[in-house]
Amino acid sequence: MRRRGSSVIAYLLTTALVAGSLPVPVSAAAEYVGQVSFAGIAVPGAQVTATQGETQLTTTTDAQGVFRIANIADGGWTFRVEMRGFSTLSRDVTIGPDAQPMMWELSLLPFEEITRGLPPPAPRPARAPESSSQSSSTRSQSKPPSPATPHCRANARTGSWSGCAATAG
Repeated sequence: MRRRGSSVIAYLLTTALVAGSLPVPVSAAAEYVGQVSFAGIAVPGAQVTATQGETQLTTTTDAQGVFRIANIADGGWTFRVEMRGFSTLSRDVTIGPDAQPMMWELSLLPFEEITRGLPPPAPRPARAPESSSQSSSTRSQSKPPSPATPHCRANARTGSWSGCAATAG
C-alpha cells in the first residue's frame, strides 16, 4: 500500500510540474466600440482618441457614428471625442472583458464660439438694376409675344401683355 501511495504522489507531482510548464493563455488585447451622436443622430467623422500614459490610439467615427479601437489593452483609459462645431467630450473608461460600448452625446457650441477666429464674410456684389420695360416677374410669368406682333407691350406692374393678337403655341 505504501508503494501505491508513493506512486500516486509521484503521479500528482509530475502532473503538477507538467501543467505548470504549459503556457498560460494571456488575454488578447480587446476592441472597444462606441457611438457618437447629436440629438439622437449619428455623427460621422468625429475624432476619438484613447490615452493611457504615453500610449495614444486614435480613430474616427463611420457613417453611423460608430468607432472601433482595436488592440486596446485592459486598464484605465481617457477617451476624448472631438468634432468641429461641438463641445469636446472627455471620460475615463475602464477597458476589460466586461467593458460595454458607450454612447457619446455631443452638444453644439454657441454660434460665437464656432465662428471665433474666422474672417468676416465677403461683401455681396451689388445687383444689376432691372430694365424698366420688363421685370423679372414678367419674364417668369408670361410668355413673350411672337415676333409677328411688334405692337405688343408688357405691363411691368401686372406681368401681362396688351395689344397682342392671339398667337399659337
